[in-house]
Amino acid sequence: MTGMVTAVGRRRSAVGSVREEEGWAEFLCGPGRPLDAGPVRGIVDACVPVTEEDAAAGARLHHEAGRRRGTLGDCLLAAVAMRREAALATANQADFRRFVRAGLMLAEM
Repeated sequence: MTGMVTAVGRRRSAVGSVREEEGWAEFLCGPGRPLDAGPVRGIVDACVPVTEEDAAAGARLHHEAGRRRGTLGDCLLAAVAMRREAALATANQADFRRFVRAGLMLAEM
């Protein structure tokens, strides 16, 4: 299972994934065409692995959100962004709005 999150904070940003290399590759695939890693590195500081703390927080979010099939990855991505105190940047904000009351910040898109 892989997942990717781009978290953009006040002075920090990161890509988090279950397997960080796959998350970075997924990010660089872009929304329809491959992205050039050079400019992307100007806004993304690091690939951040999912920690045990994130796994526990993601499991808690999954339970609180009703244990919907296929959503554990979103829960893990939200947990990484929350740990980093960073806003989650996603084109699919509808899937992540349910985590806002738990403390997730969504980036303006």
